[in-house]
Amino acid sequence: MQIFKSHSLLAIYHIIFAVLIYGILRASGIEYINKLLLFYVCFLITYLSSYNLLKKNNGITFESVSINLNKSVLIIPIISVVLIFFHLLYLGELHAINAIKLKTITEVIQLRRSITADSSYLINYISSFNIKGILPFSLLVLLILKKKKLYWIIFTLGTFYVFCLMQKSFIIIFLGPSLIYSLLKTKWLNVLKYSASISIVMISLVLIQNPEIRNPEVSIKGGAIKNSEVLNSEKKSTFKKIFLGLEKRILIIPGQTVSGWFKFIPEYLPYQKGSGYRFAKFITKKEHSNYAKEIYPLMYPSYAAKGYKGNVNVASFMYDYANFGWKGFILSGLSMGLLFVFIELLFRNHLILKLSLNTIPVFLLSSQAITTALFSGGWGLMLILFFLFQKKEKL
Repeated sequence: MQIFKSHSLLAIYHIIFAVLIYGILRASGIEYINKLLLFYVCFLITYLSSYNLLKKNNGITFESVSINLNKSVLIIPIISVVLIFFHLLYLGELHAINAIKLKTITEVIQLRRSITADSSYLINYISSFNIKGILPFSLLVLLILKKKKLYWIIFTLGTFYVFCLMQKSFIIIFLGPSLIYSLLKTKWLNVLKYSASISIVMISLVLIQNPEIRNPEVSIKGGAIKNSEVLNSEKKSTFKKIFLGLEKRILIIPGQTVSGWFKFIPEYLPYQKGSGYRFAKFITKKEHSNYAKEIYPLMYPSYAAKGYKGNVNVASFMYDYANFGWKGFILSGLSMGLLFVFIELLFRNHLILKLSLNTIPVFLLSSQAITTALFSGGWGLMLILFFLFQKKEKL
């Protein structure tokens, strides 16, 4: 148990890495496993050596700035509420509600894409910071401090907001920290509330985004009504389809995507040599190239032929590989190992909050870059907020 307390993030990431390996083996066998071992060894050596070195020298202590949590922290959820209303007014419609009226998947996909495609980068970044940083932190703090009125405002409004944005992962990101906290504190009614809310939102979005599931009585051919026996059978299989779809999304697709990136880089797409990092264009003077978009038509040619566009997001270490090849795995292992040690030190005396605030971001490293997770992904913002508010009241 003491080992888990001191190395929680390392333990969690091993679960993620095991899932990635499983998906890769299912997609391409052992062809790429040796490449992943380079990243894994660098990551493990960096983490263990850095942690032991700091422990031997009594580590690094983080002194929080002096802020009265009970008063000052309340401005954070108020800011989140203002940002929600601002974004919804900017969008001008409730997309998830309007999607119920649509009859084809193509129409639903186009509507969902329009939420970000028709918005400016600034609006998208502000929304991302709110959903992935400010909102989860606010809900968790209000839960801990038992500020019930403001808590229920954030919970209700935040749930409706992320539902309207039509991204299934958003509800997990929003409620995940509070769910984990409640689970560790054995607050079973809260666990049930968060689990039910996540399930309802995710199932609702699956139904909304798949018209053929929610309207099985309409035949693809000529719109003919099917007989009652077939209709009842299809209704019974709806939840099975949803479950299998989620299982594939969680266990298979992350590793399958890693295999896809290996397949097309560098054979079809050359190493980016730094241009794959958006922030690096100010240094390299090279135009940013987004391989997550460029790989989509290669991995899904049939969808691309129909005009679909999308991103093939992948595990964090693959972005460094796409830039520098095998050297990128060394870079990724070093950066992730040092980041994990930093977080372990920051949360040294706060095991429950460490798990509550960091478990979801660590899991999301299976499908996004570290830089994305820390910046637009909101992880860095939550770490800053914790650093500012944690000491006075011992959250």
